[in-house]
Amino acid sequence: LERVFARSWLLLGHEAHIPKTWDYLTTYMGEDPVIMVRQKDGSIKVFLNQCRHGAMRICASDAFNAKALTCTYHGWAYDIAGDLVNVPYEKEALCHQKQADCGFDKADWGPLQARVETYKGLIFANWDAEAPDLKTYLSDAMPYMDVMLDRTEAGTTIVGGMQKWVIPCNWKFAAEQFCSDMYHAGTMSHLSGVLASLPPEMDLTQVQMSKNGNQFRAAWGGHGSGWFTNDPAILMAVMGPKITQYWTQGPAAEKAAKRLNHMPTQ
Repeated sequence: LERVFARSWLLLGHEAHIPKTWDYLTTYMGEDPVIMVRQKDGSIKVFLNQCRHGAMRICASDAFNAKALTCTYHGWAYDIAGDLVNVPYEKEALCHQKQADCGFDKADWGPLQARVETYKGLIFANWDAEAPDLKTYLSDAMPYMDVMLDRTEAGTTIVGGMQKWVIPCNWKFAAEQFCSDMYHAGTMSHLSGVLASLPPEMDLTQVQMSKNGNQFRAAWGGHGSGWFTNDPAILMAVMGPKITQYWTQGPAAEKAAKRLNHMPTQ
């Protein structure tokens, strides 16, 4: 958590998750709960979802639109920028002499803020003030991201809604999933798509999953990927003829090729 998550740019969501002012979404950076909020000027802020008073959650809902967020434990209220704006019974609770100015400055008691940068609609945040900027961090991975994120001028968007899975695993399971994209493909979120994409001659019920995984690693940068099967039924379902034709043939593919002409060839 300290060496990886606390120092890395972590993907939190897409700008389409919070399109309007005051839209927010709660998620995690490692094990730290955070709130991602669209500001009045269109920028995005990310701050720790933890009240500075009693360490309880400032916001318990997954996503909504609100001008202020109030911790339900003792009622401390924060605006969408993460600034503490109201403390119930402030003088009675925090000022021994009940005087107007007793040294308590609400500006000092906002939740911890993370650095925020975006790339092609994706929102990233980082706790480390000394970390390089996002584009330096992404480096040579950017052209490969562009293939998915920047094929047209319209960019990308998201389909609304939220699904959550609770799985008994540690952080390495999620890391492997996002390196290979294989764990969920035929078992959870893509199962219906895999079944619908199967060629008529393929029968997914006859597929025997291998217990041995496969990996490759590039000779530079430490990049690599993994996959769990060489079975043609699953591979064709995930990347069958219709899908590959969409990516490689026709007007849309030609337009994308011109737009992505900076893609490295080796």
